Amino acid sequence: MINVLVFGASGSVGQATAIEARRRGAKVWLAMRDINKAVKKLDEDEKKGGYERIQADLSEPSTLTAAVKKSGATAAFLYTIWDSPDSMKSTFEALKGAGIVYLVLLSSSAVQDPLSLTDMTEMVPRVHAQTEMALEETGGLRAAVLRPGYFSSNLFMYAQGVQQGVVEVFRPKAVFDFVVPDDIGAVAGSLLVTRSQDGVVLVNGPELMELQEALGVIGRACGKTVDVREIDEATFLEQISFVPKVIATSLVATNKAHDTNGRGMYPKHSETVANVEKVTDRAAIKLSTWAEGAKSAFAG
Repeated sequence: MINVLVFGASGSVGQATAIEARRRGAKVWLAMRDINKAVKKLDEDEKKGGYERIQADLSEPSTLTAAVKKSGATAAFLYTIWDSPDSMKSTFEALKGAGIVYLVLLSSSAVQDPLSLTDMTEMVPRVHAQTEMALEETGGLRAAVLRPGYFSSNLFMYAQGVQQGVVEVFRPKAVFDFVVPDDIGAVAGSLLVTRSQDGVVLVNGPELMELQEALGVIGRACGKTVDVREIDEATFLEQISFVPKVIATSLVATNKAHDTNGRGMYPKHSETVANVEKVTDRAAIKLSTWAEGAKSAFAG
């Protein structure tokens, strides 16, 4: 039986990664800072075996060697750390030194090839690009770098508006792919076990639609009529003042870019959607299907 390490199992992508890797026959070690933390989707499955928790922290490379040695894992799924002082290079080196030979790194489609920091003024592409470059510089590791598109779960920011029937949106005609976290995790978990791909793997949702259209899909799942009203940048920034400024700035830039260029942001959409089925042997999940499963969060 192959042993794999999954970091971030308390998040939606990490949970889906763990589930898919286990489904494919791996023993999944859930690498966690707090091994007592609840992992909702896995709580029942853990009782059946095939999962084991182990203490480790990606931001503290000194904890990784023991985790790899104890688990016997040779493959690991990990996410990008936003505030890593060396863009995770010491993390990659620690995993490699402990015996990991294959990594699946969760990055972002905001990163463009060829890798370069030129004109990367936005935090999201810059941090992910720096991390990808650090991985490349480490050498000696096989790796699949996942670059997913716009998460469907980003729509949760509009949950209160959906409940009230009126949603205020900055750039409602911005076009996104709304990729489902379960698809990203399924791709990651499959690759952890099969190690069938190296390099960049783009992962997108099966349908391109305007933000206002997506909110209509959410409304229908909840049995509600959603009135989408456009707001300006200043109002939007005021509404999201609770998030760090760099994230707020990135959200504004993203909506602007996807409104200005629309479907041009996805020049190879059919190819990137096909990656989901190519790797997982099932079709990508549509937003309407995801909305049905998530409607309790929107319906209130």
